[in-house]
Amino acid sequence: MKHQISAKLTTGSIYQHVIKMSLAASIGLASIFLVDLADIYFLSLLNMDEITAAVGFGGSILFFTTSMSIGFAILMTALVSRSIGALDKSTANRWMTNVYALTLIVSVPVAVLVYIFTPSLLRMIGAHGLSLELGEAYLKILIP
Repeated sequence: MKHQISAKLTTGSIYQHVIKMSLAASIGLASIFLVDLADIYFLSLLNMDEITAAVGFGGSILFFTTSMSIGFAILMTALVSRSIGALDKSTANRWMTNVYALTLIVSVPVAVLVYIFTPSLLRMIGAHGLSLELGEAYLKILIP
């Protein structure tokens, strides 16, 4: 006997589905930024303004890379969920593979470029002195 898959988001209130999905995504996104906030808070307890500034500068650059990742996640969700809703598993798998490949093709070069140009990027947003050095060390750990 073949098991029938039922699509959960194809029936019921669209408003409720959107609210549930948006709330889940918002919690995930807020969690990412809360971790950054915790980093800055605990590092600020060291009473070294340069460290706090370095994490702030680094966070600005990480926001760009994180936003790119979120964009690819949205792309994957939109394309794959549509195929799953249509009960087309093979198309969903193809979309998933293609978006993973695209994410790798775009993200790896961007990460390499950010890694290489970290000092220049930090200088462009105003880092200098010890904040520049510490920001560079911070990003060299996080970017890979």
